[in-house]
Amino acid sequence: MRGHRGKTGHTRTGAGRTPRVQEAAAPAIDRMLSVVVRPLRASELLAIQRTFPAGGPEKHSARLWRQEAGEASYLIAWVEARPVGHLFLLWAGPDHDDMRSRLPRLAAVEDLYVLGDVRGRGIGTRLLAAAESLVHLRGISRIGLGVSVDNFAAARLYRRLGFLDSGAGHFVSRWVEPDRYGVSRHFSETLVFLVKEMRS
Repeated sequence: MRGHRGKTGHTRTGAGRTPRVQEAAAPAIDRMLSVVVRPLRASELLAIQRTFPAGGPEKHSARLWRQEAGEASYLIAWVEARPVGHLFLLWAGPDHDDMRSRLPRLAAVEDLYVLGDVRGRGIGTRLLAAAESLVHLRGISRIGLGVSVDNFAAARLYRRLGFLDSGAGHFVSRWVEPDRYGVSRHFSETLVFLVKEMRS
């Protein structure tokens, strides 16, 4: 599972990386953004793979498959025809087995990411709000996400949005990801899991 580093300024969530916003080159966008957030459609997969190359094209294909299987929702933020961010929402909780056993009955956010040129414009917050709406519609009482222990800015943002330390302690997320040359690189980070209680 990936936690939240700060890809929208966030880190990846889940049992992998923290939702951290990674830098990505992209054309400038006007201050006034008209953002639409919706689950990924099969016809949009190629555009998502091109815009978000980190993790390789298989990452997005696998997430679309899990969405179609009913295991998750892969939310994409769009500005007109341009994808600018994503959030992977797991209905059965974190992919990290240890955290899932410690934190039952919640939906888990993983890999919250916003392109570098549009960070700080509320897109990450919009993605989270869309995820919370889906969680509420499913009648799930809690939503959670992992944040890197050294990503203080992301942790402050999540706490402002109502996420609190779950009390489950720290856990280490490890993953393998190809670099731009196609060489597999091993990564790890220590995360703390934050949880938000959904209002009925």
